[in-house]
Amino acid sequence: MLLSTLRQSRTHMHTVQTILYSHMKSHLLKSHNEDSWLVCNVREEKFVNGSNLQEHIRRHEHVKLYVCIECLKCFYTASKLKCCLLVHSYIRARKALSRFYATEVSGIMVHIEGF
Repeated sequence: MLLSTLRQSRTHMHTVQTILYSHMKSHLLKSHNEDSWLVCNVREEKFVNGSNLQEHIRRHEHVKLYVCIECLKCFYTASKLKCCLLVHSYIRARKALSRFYATEVSGIMVHIEGF
């Protein structure tokens, strides 16, 4: 039992080391090699990641692709839209709770008044 656990542990460590090595190699090739950087045509800013450059260009062009279905606000990134939707769901939950408690309190008050 202990021996098989140790083997699994070694295999897992080897997998983690391989992933970290791969990530580090990729990081060094992209981040520290200026030839592979992507450059904004407007401001000459440099980006390692293509999606970061696309988001940056959208800001220059004022293109907001993500629209909240609750309030119709527009956002440059999906992560900002997700934050907005979370706020709406939190507000809905709070309103539902307040209606529930108001109904209960009203029900109790009516019941007490009836005596």
